Amino acid sequence: RELPAVFQEFDLDGNGELKLSEFKAVCETVYGRDSAKMLDIEKMFDFLDLDGSKNISYTEFIAAGLGESVRTEESLKIAFKAFDVCDDNQITRSEFEQVVAKFQLCEQSFAAEGIFSEFDVDENGALDFEEWKAWA
Repeated sequence: RELPAVFQEFDLDGNGELKLSEFKAVCETVYGRDSAKMLDIEKMFDFLDLDGSKNISYTEFIAAGLGESVRTEESLKIAFKAFDVCDDNQITRSEFEQVVAKFQLCEQSFAAEGIFSEFDVDENGALDFEEWKAWA
């Protein structure tokens, strides 16, 4: 399914933003109320809520869909911001591993090694936005 349609499915009240209650309701349907994934649903929501507004905007939702091959400049910037824990316009290997581990995206050491060895062009131990775009 296309991400806009999925967003509309989550946005139960049709206001263009997802509240925690809407997010939980749909995730319960997808994962099941007693699923282990539901234990971390508030953490997942907070992670996706990049601007801290207590809602997930369409842009934030699209940024989360990077794994679904969404590659707009805006979504890449939002995703970059999520990994840039220190907010210094670069993603260190440590920051990358921290975010990957927090959300169990994959085996963080293996992923970081491959990504940083290939895309850290200036070999400074961090990815700037241009290097991030080349990877994403």
